[in-house]
Amino acid sequence: MPTDPPHVLRGRLPAYVGTSVAVRQSGYRKGVPSAAAELARLRRAYGKAPGEVLDVATETAVDPGLFGVPPDDAPTRVEWAVHLAVCLHAHHQQSVTESGMHRQGVGFGRAVGELMNAETQHADALRKRFTAAGTATDLDELAVHLRGLIGRLRQHRIALDYGRLAADLFAWQDPAEVPGVRMAWSRDLYTARKADKEQE
Repeated sequence: MPTDPPHVLRGRLPAYVGTSVAVRQSGYRKGVPSAAAELARLRRAYGKAPGEVLDVATETAVDPGLFGVPPDDAPTRVEWAVHLAVCLHAHHQQSVTESGMHRQGVGFGRAVGELMNAETQHADALRKRFTAAGTATDLDELAVHLRGLIGRLRQHRIALDYGRLAADLFAWQDPAEVPGVRMAWSRDLYTARKADKEQE
């Protein structure tokens, strides 16, 4: 089966990952034991390669009908993006039942901007961490910075669109697409910060 062009694959990720995460998140908030167990397994799988932890194979699976059959045994860009996004959401949602930490339409830059608005005394430090994420030279480094910021987002119950993040993670694996992701994050951050200042 031929694989569609990268921009088509990227365009399918928000709905694919967003739906998966939303279902798991809803179950967890309703106290469904299997959803809590899935999130726990995904947290343990963070930092591992796609396919390395077999007990999250279902949660991190990529539909070949949508994303094509992988050409070999190496994880594809889509598989990396899906794996990281759902594992990061599992950390974000940990011990949070009063609200969902996945919310459609909230980009990473906007979420960090809202965090800076909530932690004005730490805004400069948060900006440095945001910049470190934006200048990460590979996916592993980016994932580390994202994990740290997501921990802070969880403290303030600030949600993030994990389908959109998956699309960003997919794009990040192509150096030619990284500047576009950075620009989107910067614009979102500016918009969130500007909105807060206008309300003062």
